Amino acid sequence: MDEKIINKKIVEVLYRDKIFFKSYIQDYLKRLLKNRLNTEEVFPYLINFLNENNLTPNKLLDFSDQINLEFNKQGLRNHNFPESNIYTPPEHLLIWTKLRSLINNYQGIWKDFNVLDKESYFHVNLMRIYPFVHNNELISNLILSANLIKGLYPPVIFDNYKYEYYDCIKIGDSLKLKDIIIKIMDEEREYLINFYKKYYLFPENIPIEEIIMQKSNF
Repeated sequence: MDEKIINKKIVEVLYRDKIFFKSYIQDYLKRLLKNRLNTEEVFPYLINFLNENNLTPNKLLDFSDQINLEFNKQGLRNHNFPESNIYTPPEHLLIWTKLRSLINNYQGIWKDFNVLDKESYFHVNLMRIYPFVHNNELISNLILSANLIKGLYPPVIFDNYKYEYYDCIKIGDSLKLKDIIIKIMDEEREYLINFYKKYYLFPENIPIEEIIMQKSNF
């Protein structure tokens, strides 16, 4: 069986364990948020977003408002950025139009794209719009991770790839971002597997395939 298929199957089986999945997502949020926000408050927002099937500008805005509630900052970005030789986000009056166009593409012409191609392109363009009044990078990261989880991939944290990540956003390079996402997912998959072993007190040297064999037709 192809290694990519095996890796995806492993993630799928581990996600299917709802009790473990809850603990893992809470752990992921702690690592992502780093005490900037209350993990217990963000967790239900992310779970609700995971259950959304039809992405719309209003749903993105509702999600961002939930995340930013603690900061008493809600809505879309209400200011413009100084002109830059590299890249300048669109004027704030154009944000809603840009956001709606992006999501129309996501739901329409990109619908049947490979998940990683689609999510990389969506994330780059969402960050380039910089639509939310506060916490754009965090909210966009959560949206990306939610969509990856839906596709049975590990979520991502860009902390160890910040310079490369910002370069991708500045120049709009979704292909390079996809490569970064794949690297991070490979690392996070190992973390997920080790977290599962520790959660159920399995020895580290036992292959994950043996552990989950009884839970599925692996």
